[in-house]
Amino acid sequence: MRRPEEVRIYGRRPDRARACADEMARHRGMPEGCRFVAVPTVREAIEGADIVVTVTPSREPLVRAEWLSPGAHVTAVGSDGPDKRELHTEVLRRADRIVADSRDQCLRLGEIHHAVAEGAIPAGRIDSELGEITAGRRPGRSTDAEITVCDLTGVGVQDVAAATVVMTRARAEGLGQTLPL
Repeated sequence: MRRPEEVRIYGRRPDRARACADEMARHRGMPEGCRFVAVPTVREAIEGADIVVTVTPSREPLVRAEWLSPGAHVTAVGSDGPDKRELHTEVLRRADRIVADSRDQCLRLGEIHHAVAEGAIPAGRIDSELGEITAGRRPGRSTDAEITVCDLTGVGVQDVAAATVVMTRARAEGLGQTLPL
């Protein structure tokens, strides 16, 4: 969908962040000319980014609202439990649009759970579920300046649907291999 010019990767272990950047740079199918860079701080990974993806087991917030640029999109994947947390509450308070993979589940786990529990946002502040947007029943971003947050706590049926799309496209293009089980 997008052709990034640069992907910045932060990890608590700099050697692993560098290894990830190197591996992604070599990976077939990555955008031509895209730079993959390991950075020493979370802030350096986020400031000026159009898209922020968090995939950590953190129990302490990492991403601060003041680091987000207008128009940034944040997808928080790592907070799949009630004690996990990647975003400071202010990120959700500042967001123009908040999307959940499952409203009910995100009110019990993940980023939305923490923001609602702290009184930073009301439970009704969730604009839509991801499935509603992908099905065309609800709008996604409405302006280029909106800050959007998608809280993904893990919904099996969505994972299966995404895997089916990937497999169908891979087969159509003659990519990948089938492994016997």
